[in-house]
Amino acid sequence: MTQNTPTPTHASVRRALGFAAWWRRCNAWYRLLEPARACLLASLVVPVLFVFVPQGTDLLRRIASECLWGWHSLFMFAGAFVAGGVSWAWARFLLNCPPHRDLAGLSASDAADTARARLTTVCGLVAPLGLGVGFFCAAPDSGDLSGCLLRGGLCVLIGAVICLLAEPAWRWVSPRLAGLYKLRQSKCTRRAVNIDSD
Repeated sequence: MTQNTPTPTHASVRRALGFAAWWRRCNAWYRLLEPARACLLASLVVPVLFVFVPQGTDLLRRIASECLWGWHSLFMFAGAFVAGGVSWAWARFLLNCPPHRDLAGLSASDAADTARARLTTVCGLVAPLGLGVGFFCAAPDSGDLSGCLLRGGLCVLIGAVICLLAEPAWRWVSPRLAGLYKLRQSKCTRRAVNIDSD
């Protein structure tokens, strides 16, 4: 007695092939943008600590109750700027490293350039915006509502400054850094030649 095995229809084969192609595209995009995941996860720690952890929210309330230009506030603003700027810079550096050979075609596309730029911006924005959201969440129960809202707005402004000025500043600084590096290399080479000649 023979057992009848169902034969796949053309529609099911097309669906399976379409899903396989979609999965390969998703995997390629993930591998292309994967280097920035540590920057994104490190930035996401800030909103978690200051929005969802009660001790973080209490700390923001304490900072909001002090003078706006006191040491605690100034160090907090500086920390928000450094966290956002460093996360932006590391994400930009890692995403612009040469990809694996099989991703070279995808990496050269305009969509990949757009995705890299947007992910870099997100990495730079999450930390200061997370701190600003933390101040907004702490505001209703704080004794100084306007202090919380003002500091939250300044943190959002820091995020906007990073978003708008980081890339132009990098384009201005990077050629000068490259020139300094070449100058240093040439001095080291001349010094080595002089030592060898002696």
